[in-house]
Amino acid sequence: EFILAGASAVQIGSMAFHDKLAIKHVIDGLPAVLADMGASDVTSLVGQWQSNKQ
Repeated sequence: EFILAGASAVQIGSMAFHDKLAIKHVIDGLPAVLADMGASDVTSLVGQWQSNKQ
C-alpha cells in the first residue's frame, strides 16, 4: 500500500525483529505480487494507488 500511495522506499527492517525471515518472505513473494498486479517492477507501481471509493 505504501508504494501504491507514492512511497519510493518502504522500510521493512523493523519487521525482522519480530520475524527473522520477514525480508526473505518479501523478496520471495514479490515476483508473484508484481505478476498479480501486472507490473514488471516495483518502480512502476509507485504512486499508482486507485481508491475503490466512488
